[in-house]
Amino acid sequence: MNNEIKYIPKKDAIIGYSDSVIAKNETNDCAVNAISSAFQMHYDRAHEFLRTKFGRVNRKGTKFFVGGMRRMENDGQDINLKSFESMGDQNGRMAYDVKVKGEVVKRKMTTGTFIKKYPVGRYLVVVSGHAFSIINGEVVGNEEDAKMKKRVIVSAFKVD
Repeated sequence: MNNEIKYIPKKDAIIGYSDSVIAKNETNDCAVNAISSAFQMHYDRAHEFLRTKFGRVNRKGTKFFVGGMRRMENDGQDINLKSFESMGDQNGRMAYDVKVKGEVVKRKMTTGTFIKKYPVGRYLVVVSGHAFSIINGEVVGNEEDAKMKKRVIVSAFKVD
């Protein structure tokens, strides 16, 4: 059995990525890529969305991304006509039960475990200082995101 996480290159999963002048000049744009791929939105439109809704500055990343997503969810706002919901506990922490020496304990959810538990659907996933999407068990983000199966998930959102 293949134990690798499948990866979809950004050019294949993000609408307009290859042709975007903005994308060619960007760095620290993981949230743009995650929003664009998870919500099926053109890269340039996702870039503008994060600038206006989250105050994102070019090449500087998106500050307070998870909090902003939660506020939008609580206000009932959609993104690109798609609803989304937080996963995990009330703080967004992702965990699962595992039996160790006869006792059930909680373990932090990792990328690899998340994909096993949620093999179908569209998800926006946040790990420490980084965001990417998982679409039907395949990672869209940086190629390394598919190789780092043991990264702990800080927060995740299911996109409908």
